[in-house]
Amino acid sequence: MEHHIRPKPGAAVLTSGQYWLITIFLGLCGLMVVSSVYTMIPINLHLVQTFAVPESMAALTSGVFAWFYGLGFLVFGPLSDRISPKKIIITGLAALAVATVLVSWAQSIEQLIVSRAVQGFIAASFAPVALAYIFEVMLEQRRATSIAFLSTGYMLAGIIGQLISSLVTQIWDWSAVYVLFAGLYGFIFLLAIKILPLTQVQPSSASMVDIWKNTFCLFKEGMLLRCYWITFTLLLSFVALYAALSGYLSNTYGLSTEQIFSIRAAGIVGMLVSPFAGRLIGRFGLKRVLLTGLILATGGLFLVWAMSTVLFLTMASIIYVAGLSITFPALMNTVGQLGRKKKGGAITLYTFVLFMGASAGAVIAPWASFKVITLVLAMLLAASVVVSLGIRVAG
Repeated sequence: MEHHIRPKPGAAVLTSGQYWLITIFLGLCGLMVVSSVYTMIPINLHLVQTFAVPESMAALTSGVFAWFYGLGFLVFGPLSDRISPKKIIITGLAALAVATVLVSWAQSIEQLIVSRAVQGFIAASFAPVALAYIFEVMLEQRRATSIAFLSTGYMLAGIIGQLISSLVTQIWDWSAVYVLFAGLYGFIFLLAIKILPLTQVQPSSASMVDIWKNTFCLFKEGMLLRCYWITFTLLLSFVALYAALSGYLSNTYGLSTEQIFSIRAAGIVGMLVSPFAGRLIGRFGLKRVLLTGLILATGGLFLVWAMSTVLFLTMASIIYVAGLSITFPALMNTVGQLGRKKKGGAITLYTFVLFMGASAGAVIAPWASFKVITLVLAMLLAASVVVSLGIRVAG
């Protein structure tokens, strides 16, 4: 039996146990859903061999997912104002399980590209809706911690998704990766039915076209535009750094695949600060935490650029990831607060811009040497530090 939460503007009554269960569950869902963005990266060469296609064609399986993922945000975000977020989440998870099975059945590179596009579009039903759900059911003083757990899941996906994909492919083959993830999505679909309370929404009478117009008009609001610039640079730098890292470590230091992955995995240490971001925001305020996170991330990237040994480069990457782990929840809360009555549209644009940055990061990574790329990324984040100084937000 589903229990209904009667939402107030901005809060819902949950027991402490319910709050932590929902918070942890949404973080795990974010980890598993967003892992699909990264699962193709370690198996591109397997696709080249399996389908006898150029590597650039195999890479499209990641690119097309990201493009349709971003497009899906513009559809599912506004839907959360019309349909209960829980219903969108559980329907999306069920559909994602089916779409992921279809990926595993692909018999040609063309079928794989199409199925990955479908998978990406459906996967977009989680991220913006989960954020809207948190703002709808969580008390204001608890949102920051819930968002911190959700953003931790998103960041961990960049490493965990590749790890699972790589291990499963080595043991079986690439298609087994998607059989496994289809099973995981089916499992969390069943859990979501039981765990997530159902909220009641007031259906909007506005058409989707009107919603899109109102949403994109938010780019005209100066404070939000500053937030969106920062948003774009975050995953752009994260994806570009780790995409360029493998070749650099292999060519410069002769490291093996296992050694390179251990360096990637070291970033998890930096992510451990993310669950504490809510407490930091409560104590020091959104603006200070956002600025501190950006400065840490920027400093970490400059150190990555400057370091000439593997040990110090690894330590610098941990500092960089720790900075991002603080920045993400602070920025999400800032966007939600600045969005006011258009919070749903503001969050939709946030997720859209965030993963468009991830797509751009994958594209620019091969453009230049590792040192040039990291310097450019560090300068982009430094610009975000400057931009953040002009954001005015309560708390």
